Amino acid sequence: MTLIEEMAQEVGVEVMIQICQIWGGQTLYIPDNPDEQHPIAQDIGYENLLRLVAVYGSQTIHPPSIERPHLAQRAKARFLIQQGLSERRIAWVLGVSVQRITHMLNGCKANAQWYERQEMEQELGAATR
Repeated sequence: MTLIEEMAQEVGVEVMIQICQIWGGQTLYIPDNPDEQHPIAQDIGYENLLRLVAVYGSQTIHPPSIERPHLAQRAKARFLIQQGLSERRIAWVLGVSVQRITHMLNGCKANAQWYERQEMEQELGAATR
């Protein structure tokens, strides 16, 4: 799992994007015991900083620059697939083709077929209940 995927999962996509916009391409130290006045807390909110501390406290992270939007988009797509959205719905949300989502999520046809089969099994399972 990449750093932005992990951040999206731990603190949410919007906060991950904020972090990449503000500190992308830089080294960012996450303190282990920040207060509400910490500069990171001022930018992303204290509660969000505490979530970062839970995962990265006392560590240095290197968020990618938002100037590379495909990375943020891939993280969003992976986060949304974990939330149970279909590839078609994710494509609509992100404003790209289903094929692009498949490529972002899977990288190869075998994985794409696996996701499609899982989606169909979920739909069939829901229909038989």
